[in-house]
Amino acid sequence: MLNANVVLLGLAVGVAQVNGHFNLNYPTTLGFNDDTEGTGPCGGFEPSLVKTTDFHIGGDFIAVKTTHPKSNWYFRATTNATAGGGWVNILPEIEQTGLGAYCEQNLKLPDSFAGQKGFVQAVQHAADGDLFQCAPVNFVTGVAASIPSACTNATGLTATVVGGAASSGASTTGSSPSSTGGSEASSTSGSEASSTSGSDASKTSSAAAETSTGAASAIGGEVFGAFGAAAMSLAALFAMVL
Repeated sequence: MLNANVVLLGLAVGVAQVNGHFNLNYPTTLGFNDDTEGTGPCGGFEPSLVKTTDFHIGGDFIAVKTTHPKSNWYFRATTNATAGGGWVNILPEIEQTGLGAYCEQNLKLPDSFAGQKGFVQAVQHAADGDLFQCAPVNFVTGVAASIPSACTNATGLTATVVGGAASSGASTTGSSPSSTGGSEASSTSGSEASSTSGSDASKTSSAAAETSTGAASAIGGEVFGAFGAAAMSLAALFAMVL
C-alpha cells in the first residue's frame, strides 16, 4: 500500500502548481507576508520611508524570485511618501516564463527623481491574481557601482516585453547579468517612462496590472492546465492507495 506521506506530497505539489507568490529580493522590500501580498500598494504593509536603500536613477536593478511558472510583471516607482499615487512605469509590461530568480538590470528613472525618497514597486499578475511588494528607496544620481548578489536569473527563465520584444534582463543560462548589459525593456524607461494616473494606489489591478487579451488567455490556460494536471496526479495517487 502506498504510504500516506506520498499522497500528502502529491497534494502539496498540486497546490504549489496553482498557488504561489513572489519575493522582492532587491531593493530591500518593505516586508513580505504570504497572506497579504495581494493587498496593494505594498502587500499589506504600511508605506514607510524610515529605512531606505539607494536606487540609482542612471541605472540600477530589481531582483525577484517567483513561484509562478508564468506571470506578467509591472515595475514602477513613485516619490509619493505614502505610495498613494504618482507612479511611473520603469519598464513596459513584462511577460515571464519559468520558475525562480529573475533580475532586470540597467533600470533608469527621470532626473526629477534625484535627491528624493519614495518607493520602487513590483506588481505580479499571475494565476492567483495581483500581488504587490514595495521597496522604500532613496533615489540617487549615477549608476549602481556593482551588481547586487541577489541579481541572478534561473536557468531557462525568459522575459519578454508584451508585444514581442525580448528582454535580455532575464538570462536563460542561470548566470548573473553583465554589468554593461541592458534589456530591450530598459531602453524605454527613464524620461520616456509613462505615468499611471489615479491617487488610489491600491487599485493597481486596473491600472498597472492590466494584461493584453493574449497574455490573459495564456494565464487562464495555465491555471486550467495546472488544476487539470494536479487533479489527474491526485486521482492516480488515490487510485493506487485504494
